[in-house]
Amino acid sequence: QRWYFQCSKSFEPGKPIFVYIGGEGSVNRLPDGAWYEYGERLGACMFALEHRYYGQSQLVTSFTAENMVYLSSYHGLADLAAWLEFIKQGAGGIFPPMSDARVVVFGGSYPGDLSAWARQQFPELVDGSVASSAPVQMLWNFGPLQDRTFGGLIGNPLTGGGELCSQRVQ
Repeated sequence: QRWYFQCSKSFEPGKPIFVYIGGEGSVNRLPDGAWYEYGERLGACMFALEHRYYGQSQLVTSFTAENMVYLSSYHGLADLAAWLEFIKQGAGGIFPPMSDARVVVFGGSYPGDLSAWARQQFPELVDGSVASSAPVQMLWNFGPLQDRTFGGLIGNPLTGGGELCSQRVQ
């Protein structure tokens, strides 16, 4: 079960679909911001999609390791692709079919990663991506700032890491 919010007050047939991808939290409304303003100006049908395992989009009742195996960016992307196909076909009669509508996905941080990867992996579904502050390519060694990066922190006993931890992650 996936929760989403939709606004079509400015939507015009033939105009784009804008999707704000949710991340590590609930989505309980359409977020404000530039994406929303652009959507209104362009007559887009706008959606905010909640990520599985967050907010109301719960797949399980207990968060055991066994139940959490389906919480990943791969599953999040597959959900997004399936959901986009559902929406473009009219969401079971809720909306008119929008099969020709161009789709632009938006996200920041982890949802920004999903936005960029969705464009890369599903070019037949996603026409554009706005990925704000998305660490799509993480670096292990960051030169003089190494001690402040993830790679440096997990090897530091003062931050709860250590040499063995660093070796296992690498």
